Amino acid sequence: MYGFRFVKEELVQLIKLFYLILVRKDQWEDIITFSALALEDLMNKSYLDHKDLVLDWEPVYQLYYGANYGKLEEVDGKNMRNAVVRLKRFYRPSESPKIWNKIQTHLSPVYSTKEFCDLALMFLPVKMSTEEHKKYGAGLWFDTMWKMYEVVEMGDKWGSELPGLFASLAYNNPDLIDWSPFYDTIFTRCIRSMGLSIREGKNPDSGTFLDMITGFPFKPQSDAHFAYHKIDCLLR
Repeated sequence: MYGFRFVKEELVQLIKLFYLILVRKDQWEDIITFSALALEDLMNKSYLDHKDLVLDWEPVYQLYYGANYGKLEEVDGKNMRNAVVRLKRFYRPSESPKIWNKIQTHLSPVYSTKEFCDLALMFLPVKMSTEEHKKYGAGLWFDTMWKMYEVVEMGDKWGSELPGLFASLAYNNPDLIDWSPFYDTIFTRCIRSMGLSIREGKNPDSGTFLDMITGFPFKPQSDAHFAYHKIDCLLR
């Protein structure tokens, strides 16, 4: 079950065990790396969420921030990324406003914009119900995150991964947001990702917006007609 030779209850206990090892105070850096890799494997292709196991986000946040932007220079933060982003499925939806408030403190001249966007991608929970999103999740942070992406006009030094956040949100909650006002931006970025932009000073985006479009749950009538018209124009 769940890709391993044990049942769901055992998988939950193993995830909890390696989580506790990962966030243990003054943990050895090698143990942190091995724990993160173990968690990455355990959570790969699993369908568990906060209904099966609830974990505290703050110790993970402190560890990840310290390894990537703080004083834990001996810990390789890059090896933690996959584990950290998969752990957020175990945070209570009601904790999302606290996470967002914490992340917003980095939206200031004191910190880099890349730092803010990275923390948002790593810790903002996406897999929750539409009602939970309206109360705790994207209803609080979507406008800010989309505006941040619109600001990325001259390159993708810190905005290249944001489309993945939007695509995941649209895929899991297709009824949450009316995407039609954003189609022009979406398809403009699609053109740039193909290297077709002819405006001087505009750099091609990465392929993440192409991935966003292919996985986008367009609505069956007006949205789909508009989207397919845009795609047809691109192909022509």
